[in-house]
Amino acid sequence: MEYSKPTDNPNSLEKKLNISILQSQKLFNKNTTFVISLSSQDKFERESDVDLICVIDISGSMKGKKLTQLKYSLKAIISFMTPKDRLCIILFNDKADIYLDLAFMTDETKKLYLEKIEKIKVRGGTNILSGLTKALEIIKEEKKKENNNEPMEQMRVKSVMLLSDGYDNDYDTDEITEEVKKITKGQHLSFTLHTFGYGDDYDSNLMSKLAIIRDGSFFAIENIDKIQDYFVNALGGCMSIIYSEVKIKVKMLKNDIKIQKVFGQDKLFEFELKNDSFSFNNLQIIAGKEYTYTFELELPDILAINENIFEVEILADNLEKFTEIGKYKVVGGGFSIADEEYLKNKLYETLAEAMVLKEKNQNEKMNAMLKNMKNWIEKNYDGINKETYLKKLNEAMGYFKDAQSYNRIGRTRITADIYENQLRRGGIYSNCMQHNMVSSMPK
Repeated sequence: MEYSKPTDNPNSLEKKLNISILQSQKLFNKNTTFVISLSSQDKFERESDVDLICVIDISGSMKGKKLTQLKYSLKAIISFMTPKDRLCIILFNDKADIYLDLAFMTDETKKLYLEKIEKIKVRGGTNILSGLTKALEIIKEEKKKENNNEPMEQMRVKSVMLLSDGYDNDYDTDEITEEVKKITKGQHLSFTLHTFGYGDDYDSNLMSKLAIIRDGSFFAIENIDKIQDYFVNALGGCMSIIYSEVKIKVKMLKNDIKIQKVFGQDKLFEFELKNDSFSFNNLQIIAGKEYTYTFELELPDILAINENIFEVEILADNLEKFTEIGKYKVVGGGFSIADEEYLKNKLYETLAEAMVLKEKNQNEKMNAMLKNMKNWIEKNYDGINKETYLKKLNEAMGYFKDAQSYNRIGRTRITADIYENQLRRGGIYSNCMQHNMVSSMPK
């Protein structure tokens, strides 16, 4: 069901976004699952200029290989940027300082910044919150400047990238995430936060949660070969944003329909659930990228084929709006796209719940949950991802069995895997702009 309402304006929301509504089989329970897919056409032309603030960990543990990877990462970022883009670099250890001011990336400025990057040295402890606070001060100051000036012809997208290898020495995960929320609350600051973990001893829980609250991505960088993919994905996405804010609202059209579950609701920046509706905000829509929203409904026993059951309203930049209707279908036979999306969500939700049980030492309940999921896939699933899903489960069960292995590397890898697979679909690159950026990588 693809939205195709005619319009005379080729740049309207209705022309730039496609929406499809898919219905799944009843795989695990009596509820009916629906998947809303929101996507835009792939295009190479840049949609936005970028203000990028890199928050860099220079604590003592970043020495050696990690520092080499860090400098390579910054060089990669600079190689992607144009004279219309701006870059700021903040360095932090026990405290944070602006190392390189927010400036347009002309050839002359790039040369100067590359020279300064080579001089970065490591020392001291790790105070991640100090670096993020400094970045948010810059975001807020730029917002004030923009409010006092004429609107820009080209969209300027703001993004923060946190590059770190360790745990904060002064604050725990909840304290840092709550402080970020507090600083940005009510400020109407439109920026994303991407996090990059170096080595295998960083706080994956913190890094993923920080990315979640600002609609960014979390990337686990274990070797230099991954850097190209990850920074092309993050920065290329910023350069191809077509809408900076989109609100999706799903409202039930019948009183006897119950909303049982919305998958990934903990990963949405602003999520609101009511008795007859739920809504969430995307801070950005990237050209070529598909955004999927999966939810379970308890439907009445008797429904007519093609009966209207819910309405999806899309509102972009508080200016344009269109709607689509979700209808009841009869489905069955084989694994459809909706079935695959539902199963993927179910699998990674199971892994996330298993991690919670592991932290609470409820190992018996955790093992039973993982075993049941594995048995279900082996007996009932014949889709294209069967071997991949079984491999993920076996790997996780191996980490959970060995406490030392889980604490040393398992927690980090499972967290990264859950996050990346729940929020990404269709490969690491969303559009042809990102594919074209690869050729400019420094050798």
